[in-house]
Amino acid sequence: MTDLSQIASSPEILLAKIQTQLANALSPVDFLYHFDSFNKDANWKNAFLSAMHETISKQEINYRFYHDLMSLSEFEINSLKSFDDISRIPYITSGVLKKFNLSSTETEKHALHVTSSGTSGQKVNISLDETSLVRIVSGILKIYSEMGLASGESNNYLFAGYSPSASNGAGTAGTDQVVSHLTPRGDTFYALDFDENGKTVFLKKQAVEQLRNYVEAGLPIRVLGFLHYTCEIIKSYFEKYGVLKFPENSYILSGGGWKEFAKEYGNDFNIYDYLGQITNLQASSIRDSYSLVEHPVLYVACEKNKLHVSALAHVVIRDVKTMNELEYGQSGLVQLFTPILQSYPSASLMTSDIGSLEKGCSCGRSGDVLKIEGRGGSVKQMTCALNAEQYLVGANHAK
Repeated sequence: MTDLSQIASSPEILLAKIQTQLANALSPVDFLYHFDSFNKDANWKNAFLSAMHETISKQEINYRFYHDLMSLSEFEINSLKSFDDISRIPYITSGVLKKFNLSSTETEKHALHVTSSGTSGQKVNISLDETSLVRIVSGILKIYSEMGLASGESNNYLFAGYSPSASNGAGTAGTDQVVSHLTPRGDTFYALDFDENGKTVFLKKQAVEQLRNYVEAGLPIRVLGFLHYTCEIIKSYFEKYGVLKFPENSYILSGGGWKEFAKEYGNDFNIYDYLGQITNLQASSIRDSYSLVEHPVLYVACEKNKLHVSALAHVVIRDVKTMNELEYGQSGLVQLFTPILQSYPSASLMTSDIGSLEKGCSCGRSGDVLKIEGRGGSVKQMTCALNAEQYLVGANHAK
C-alpha cells in the first residue's frame, strides 16, 4: 500500500514505468497502447479482442461473483472469438459497484484505493494494483496527446478541484495531476483545499487573484477540474476585472459536470457561449471530458467539442427497454468496455447514462464519437445478466 502510494505521487517513477510498459508490451492489453485511436482497423479489432479475452479470463478467476455471473448469463470465455462477441460479455452496472465492494482479496494487500467524487450521493471505491495504475496514467497521457494537448511550453496551472492532500482519494484529483504533466509545470494553485482548521473549502477569492497573477505573468494557463468551480471562478473574475484575457495557447480542460451546472442557468444554457462571453477563449480551447472512476478511460473532446472513443475502449448503446444494441444516432443506455483495469471487475460496464454514437467527426478524426445526453438512473435495467444486484446480496464476491 505504501509503496504504491509513493509511486502514484511520483511523476518520475510513473513515467519510467510507462516507458517500460510501452517498450515491452508483452501483454495483449499493453499492446493496445501502440494503436492510433483514430484508425481502428481490423488489426485494432483483433488486438482489442485479445486484450478483452485476457482481462475477462483473469477476472473470472479472481472474482467468484463474476464467474457465477458468466454462468448465469450462459457466457463462456471460449465463445469470445470475434470482435462482435465483445458486446455479449456480461456486464456489471455502475449502481452495483456503488453498493458493493468487489475488490479482489488477492490484490487488496497492495492496492491503491480511489473513490469517485460522489456528487450523486453515492461513491464508488475501486482498488488499483500497480499494473492497472500504470495503464490508467499511460492512457490519460496517450489520449490527451492524441488530441494535440501535449506541449513543451511551460504552463501555469489553476486546479478547479481538489489539492492532493484534500482529495481523500478522489479519482478526479489524480486525473488532474496526470493531465498537468502534459506540459512543463510552472506555478500551481488548488481551488479546493484545506483551511486553517483542516476543513476542505472552496477558495474562490484566492483563485480569482491567482488567476489574475497568471494573466499578468503571460505564460499559457491551463484550468483543470470541475467545470462548475471553473465557471464560478471565471464569473467572479469577470465581475471584478472584466473579460478574462488568457495568454495564447491557454486551455480550459474540464472533468465534466457542466450538465448539472447548466440546469442552474436554464435549458438553453451553452457552456461554450457562456465562457466565450467572459473570456477570450474560442470553443476549441475549452475541452470537456467524460469518464468514470470504475471505467478509467477518458473520452476527451476534440476542437469541435465532440467526445472521441479511444483505442483503449469500445462503446455500445442499448435500448432502455429491450437492451438490444442500437445503431448510430439512436439514444439509449451507454455500455463501456475496456480491458485496462484488471484489479476490478468492470471490463464490461453498464452505466446509467443516456447517450448515442456518431461515426466520424468534422474535426477530421475517424472513429466513433460519444454524445452524453443525460442521466438514466431511474431506468429499471433487468435482464438475466443484470440481476447482479439481487445475486450479490449476502454473497462472498471475491475469491
